[in-house]
Amino acid sequence: MNWIKLYIIPFLILINTACTSHNDKQKVIENSNVTQNSCAFIYMKEDLYDAGKIIQGAKVNHSFLFENKGKCDLVIINVQASCGCTIAKWDKKPIPSGKSSSIDVTFNSERKFGPQKKIITIVSNGYPVEKRVELDCEVIKPIN
Repeated sequence: MNWIKLYIIPFLILINTACTSHNDKQKVIENSNVTQNSCAFIYMKEDLYDAGKIIQGAKVNHSFLFENKGKCDLVIINVQASCGCTIAKWDKKPIPSGKSSSIDVTFNSERKFGPQKKIITIVSNGYPVEKRVELDCEVIKPIN
């Protein structure tokens, strides 16, 4: 009976906490009054960039362009890449209605091989709250 208290109860608490965090985040997204007709609307010019074949060790740079098609300022709150080998930079200033900006992404293919799919998640004050774009390529070994 003591092993249950020692192992199972902390495990159940951990699972409950993880689920609660996800549910709380989802509730914030669902309960925010952000709709397509809301104040700020992020319109990505492209959702996918395919860099084709690249040689291992090369860096791929790409700018994902977007426009604020809403009625008030769009603020990019955070941009997170799915891997530490991918870095995203963006302007922290609000983007006025009708104006464009970009999220600059750099993928470092060092120690990578084969097909690569990097997901970049953009969080903003607009609709949609979370937007995902993707950078794809195939890393090939250099010919010696």
